[in-house]
Amino acid sequence: MKRLITLALMLSLASCAQDPEIVTATQQLVVMPNPDLFECPEVTTFPDWRSLTDIETALLLEKLFKNNEQCRYNIQAIKKFLEDAKNVTETKSL
Repeated sequence: MKRLITLALMLSLASCAQDPEIVTATQQLVVMPNPDLFECPEVTTFPDWRSLTDIETALLLEKLFKNNEQCRYNIQAIKKFLEDAKNVTETKSL
């Protein structure tokens, strides 16, 4: 019986002598681009399509095209910002 208790005590002491486990915590960062990039210009009111002249139609199409260009630029800027943020966080975690 003494041997069994001695063996159990030695095993418990041997397990305490092992290296402790190293626990690493990861820090999560929320990266948000500039809020201005989320704004796309809109055409809120459209003229009556039955009475549009060719010039008014051309002006409306030009306005829609410029708005589309601005939105495309903003989306590309958001993508670039997020790719840069991803690259920075990946290099920090290595």
